[in-house]
Amino acid sequence: MTDAQRRLAIQAYRASISFLDAQVGRVAVPGSTSAGSTAPGVVELVDLYPTLTDLCGLKPPEYVEGTSLRPAIEDPEHRIKEAAYTQVDRGESQGRSVRTERWRYTEWDDGKKGVELYDYEREALEAQNLAADPAQAAEVARLKVLLDAVRRREAPKAEK
Repeated sequence: MTDAQRRLAIQAYRASISFLDAQVGRVAVPGSTSAGSTAPGVVELVDLYPTLTDLCGLKPPEYVEGTSLRPAIEDPEHRIKEAAYTQVDRGESQGRSVRTERWRYTEWDDGKKGVELYDYEREALEAQNLAADPAQAAEVARLKVLLDAVRRREAPKAEK
C-alpha cells in the first residue's frame, strides 16, 4: 500500500466511524414509546451487538463484551454504565481514556508521557487540560481508579 493509499484508507475509516457515531441513539425500535428521545448516558460501540440480540430475543455468546442498551431505549433516563473506555496508539505512545458524561481522562503510556483531563460541562472542545489543576485532583484520582480497573482486567493472566 502506498502512502497515498494508506492516507485514503485511514480517512475512509475515520469517516465511517464518525458516521456510525452520529447514528448511535437513532435506532428505531418497533413498539418503542420513547422513539425520537435522546438518552444522555454513556454507551460504547461494543454495546450495539448485545442490544440488537436482546431486541431480537436472542442471547449473545458469553465471550461478547458490551451491555444491552434496551433499558435506555425503553427509558431514556436510565443509565447503562458509568464510563466508556478507549485506547489509541500514536506512534510510540499508547493512550488509554475513560469517558464519563462529564469528563474525559487520558493517560499516555500509563501516565509516563502525560495525562489529560477535560470537563465537557465547561467546554467540549478539549481546549483546556485540567489534569494539573489542584482543584481537580479528586476527579483525576477517581477517574484513574476506573482506568486502572480496566487495565487490570485486560492484563494477560499468568500461566500456572
